[in-house]
Amino acid sequence: MLSQVHASVFQWGPKSTKLNIVRRPEHHVNCFFFVLTFSDEPVLCSNPPNKCLCHYDIQSKANIYDCSSTKLSQVPTSLPNRTKWLLLKNNRIKFLYSYPDLSERLKYWNLRNNSISRIFDKFYNSLKESQVKWLDLAENKMETISMKIMELKGLERLWLSENPLFCTCEMTWMTNWLNNFLLSLDKHVVEDFWNVTCSNSHMHGVPIFSLSKVDLGCFPSTWTTGQKIAVSLGAVVALILIVLGVFLAKRSREVKFIFYYYLKIDTIPRDDKTEDLQNKEYDAFFCYWYVFALSSLNLTF
Repeated sequence: MLSQVHASVFQWGPKSTKLNIVRRPEHHVNCFFFVLTFSDEPVLCSNPPNKCLCHYDIQSKANIYDCSSTKLSQVPTSLPNRTKWLLLKNNRIKFLYSYPDLSERLKYWNLRNNSISRIFDKFYNSLKESQVKWLDLAENKMETISMKIMELKGLERLWLSENPLFCTCEMTWMTNWLNNFLLSLDKHVVEDFWNVTCSNSHMHGVPIFSLSKVDLGCFPSTWTTGQKIAVSLGAVVALILIVLGVFLAKRSREVKFIFYYYLKIDTIPRDDKTEDLQNKEYDAFFCYWYVFALSSLNLTF
């Protein structure tokens, strides 16, 4: 019976973890600090679907449902009774939704090395009040992680490494969260927090817990909300003035006409010696643009 145990049952945790499986007369197998006792008797979940393997643990009186490397694209929802372990590594799952029926029963989720790119908040909501203890999300395709993962208070072990996380100012919460595990040496919920890194080109491979707000592109912490708003408004006003200046430069003649006609401002420089000549030039200019303006409006004299 021991030889039939699927290898992925013993592959939790970082790749560097090495487990020694020792056969004993009682058919006990050490797996981390857990002891799984398999029975030679018929199990409660015989003939599982989807080419999955099923084993019954006598000590915990629970089923271990192993669907690793079975090309699944969705989480199976019909599990045998008393199933506590769900092993789904090396599959093609892309999204995680809400699984209330599973969340009430499962304690151990292994979703390592799938194609998970998005986890909906309802997945975390369904696990919030559940009995889940282990959750392995490493080696997937997640670019961001929801803050709701911090609400899983009953979680004892979590793996997040080797995901292409895109680090921005919105990830500040994660930096603080991972730093808490660095300081709390007695309890590491995120087992591989040192290997949870950024995928940005300028921060590729940098551990997220080591980044500051400046590294993440945030405003300096000394800036108040009012200062941020003032800087943003100033940039908008400056842009408007630049556009207006370019427009006026290209329409200088029309602007001179408007200034003279409505404000009575003579914008042509005058010299006492040539005043008569410049008066005639300005009169000709005004007459030309006045006629041009009327003709644009299809008016006649």
